[in-house]
Amino acid sequence: MTAIGLAGVAALGAPIEPALAEALLHAAPLLTLLGLLIAGRYLGAGTITRLAARREARPPAAAPPLLPLRAISRALARGGALLGAALAVRPPPAAAPALR
Repeated sequence: MTAIGLAGVAALGAPIEPALAEALLHAAPLLTLLGLLIAGRYLGAGTITRLAARREARPPAAAPPLLPLRAISRALARGGALLGAALAVRPPPAAAPALR
């Protein structure tokens, strides 16, 4: 769509500003999709319709059996206890006698 417009302007002999041509080339995909949406041609609409029909036609799958819940073990420290355990690796250094 944009390329056709540029070709039309070029056919008329009008000079095309390079910055404008570059901007239009960058905007070409957006303008193409916008033109298709305005025309009512929604991309992927047929695929979505086919997938929805296939999903409705298929019988629902049986749910897998539920596994029994396991007890949660709390062997590891969590939260503040984890920070305390990490910081309490060694005792603080012994107080050195004051030198006079």
